[in-house]
Amino acid sequence: ASLFDTLRVVQAKVPLERALVPFTSAVADQLRLRGRGRITVGGHADLVILDDDTTIRAVMAGGRWLYPGGVA
Repeated sequence: ASLFDTLRVVQAKVPLERALVPFTSAVADQLRLRGRGRITVGGHADLVILDDDTTIRAVMAGGRWLYPGGVA
């Protein structure tokens, strides 16, 4: 939850597409995780779907829905 609280604070000051970089592609690049941190063809299909207030609505990991529609 603290990660998303941090995102909410950052998002209040910068656009979401810029606020997400330290949580996604920057981490994947730093850890040399190929196919992660970006939505790309052939990527790992790890996604977190957020609504307008950054509440988690769905989670996909490895192409499988783990938390579809807010239900674990």
